[in-house]
Amino acid sequence: MAGHCIIDPFIKSKHNMFALIIGIDDYFNCGKLRGAVSDAKAMKEYLEQVLRVPEDHIRTLFDQNATRNAIIQAFKDLQKDERIEKGNPIVVFYAGHGGELPSPVSWTWWDPKSMIQCLLPQDYDKSCIPPIPDRAVGALIEGIAKAKGDNITVIFDCCHSASMTRGDNDVYVPRTVKLDYTIPDDLDQDIWGDRAGKIHPKFAYHGLQSHVLLAACGEDGCAYEYEGRGRFTAAILETLKNCAIDNITYTEVLEHIHLDQQNPHCEGVNQHRILFDPRVPAGRQVRHSVCIKDGGKCVIGAGWAHGVTYGVEFTLYKQKRSLGVVVVHDAAEIEDFQTTVTTSLRLTDASFAKLTRVGNLPLYPTPGGNLSSVLEEVNRRMDVNGTNAPNFWLVEEAKAAKLEVAIENDLAVLKVLDRRLKRFGLTDLSFRIALERLTHALGAAAHYYWYLDLTKENNLIDTNDGMTVDFYLLQESESEYDEYGMPLLIPVKPGFCRRDPNVETSDVIDFVVDPNGVYGIKITNKTTRDLYLNAFLFNNSSLSIAPYYTQPSASTPKAPLKQNASFIIGYGTAGTAPFAYSLEEGQDVDVGYLKIFFATRPIDLADIVQPSPFSTENARSRIDEGGRKARMNALPLVQPSEPNDTWFTYVIPVVQRRSKMPAV
Repeated sequence: MAGHCIIDPFIKSKHNMFALIIGIDDYFNCGKLRGAVSDAKAMKEYLEQVLRVPEDHIRTLFDQNATRNAIIQAFKDLQKDERIEKGNPIVVFYAGHGGELPSPVSWTWWDPKSMIQCLLPQDYDKSCIPPIPDRAVGALIEGIAKAKGDNITVIFDCCHSASMTRGDNDVYVPRTVKLDYTIPDDLDQDIWGDRAGKIHPKFAYHGLQSHVLLAACGEDGCAYEYEGRGRFTAAILETLKNCAIDNITYTEVLEHIHLDQQNPHCEGVNQHRILFDPRVPAGRQVRHSVCIKDGGKCVIGAGWAHGVTYGVEFTLYKQKRSLGVVVVHDAAEIEDFQTTVTTSLRLTDASFAKLTRVGNLPLYPTPGGNLSSVLEEVNRRMDVNGTNAPNFWLVEEAKAAKLEVAIENDLAVLKVLDRRLKRFGLTDLSFRIALERLTHALGAAAHYYWYLDLTKENNLIDTNDGMTVDFYLLQESESEYDEYGMPLLIPVKPGFCRRDPNVETSDVIDFVVDPNGVYGIKITNKTTRDLYLNAFLFNNSSLSIAPYYTQPSASTPKAPLKQNASFIIGYGTAGTAPFAYSLEEGQDVDVGYLKIFFATRPIDLADIVQPSPFSTENARSRIDEGGRKARMNALPLVQPSEPNDTWFTYVIPVVQRRSKMPAV
């Protein structure tokens, strides 16, 4: 296991945590396991001894006590437990066999070939005791979430793929069995109600809003035991014991777990929360891989696609200790996904690198303004903070600048000079801030425009009419439901994305904002390659960058956008929250940019996201319904680049209006 955190001896007691822990080795009618009960006991010990969870807050079901009825009842008891207050942390842990079965005909309205994933209770018997299908588990967890809140952590150390079998030497034992059982149409009807036949198969216990799932592997992967312990449980407990859990997120936990032949996953809208806590950290930088070579050469796993160019800076780390700053000078070799730079630092090893400085911002000073003393103070502050060169410079013509800057009544006035905005009716966009905040605002503006303008001309992929983007207002379906029994959101056609009449090769999203409406996106890939993607909204009215979709948290994620297929964000079975928009009082039009980064390999762009550097911000974020706000996904990548790997971007103006423009 690579990576390490500093031990925090002052971990807050989780006296308000409750847990259900299930471990099954001794199955009644299928292959026995060796380490599931040991895993469950180790998890219980961690909760009691490290987190100091009271013993009477933990319910355990081991072997013969983990029958089908007992497991289902234990989930229901959590929902009804009067000691659990809304928002208290709840942990559900399962170690044992998983399985996969064809879904009943009445459940396959969406896909006749869909499969149902299952947990196996100790008394599973193909003749009389069925497995517990994912839909039942999802409905049970949702019941807990509705009663007790969504601060729920689900840890499953099992797998479902029937193609996985034991090896000849039995060293690695998979936690799955091939099931021989036909699921009846009305199985567990009492749990999910009369809408069961309309719940989409993808809404299993990979529930994306009611809880966070830490899984030993993906749907088609395998979870293994080794020397009497589950490899995933052993790794996750080792990580938790050596981390300050009051300051680590779910996705960051996975960053410290590296298992050969096994690919752990983290799923859930709230996966960027602090572990066992509804808080979300203010921000995060991506950790890029580092390889130190002879001659002072340093190979960093970030390149053009990450915003690297000459003059940017990386800070290298050994665990949490800074080793120094590396500047990407003119002699550096920058590729699409990695950068090789020679440094004078005496290095033998480094854990990771963070991109700590990007871009330069061209500023136009208002004619006749008194800026010299202010800019000198900005430069001085940047030097004090350890930055040797400012990330802006003054230009003589407004057309060469991103912002115009002036000083009025001891305030800094920043005016956006993006000429593209004027043709949509946004003619004046200015910010007034205190002088002491100017350094921060200019740094944020440099970051904003650097990534907004980041592009690649030659991408090795014929994207001419190869990508289409549709943007829709959404409405509730009358016949299709999600895992909670709530109507699925479906698009209202036609959409709002159309060819920009002023730029023949570009699209524009132009719509009248429905203050009560929610919106979603469909991206269609007509190229010859499967693609990874990251999507962001660049908000000109706040200089914030909001994540609309970032890559899932898995060490080897699959490309979500298949060739000749579509990918949906915000509706249907996507499992991601829809978008909401609003205009501030007195504002008739606003313009943002939807920017989508496509790549033929995974690329972590989580640190593109930034909040507004100003005190207020337009409401331009994911809809937050009942506390379920979409968060960015992130995971450091160490995957080497292939010769034909490439990337490209799409930028689409998003024009939001209070009323329809009059016909010309």
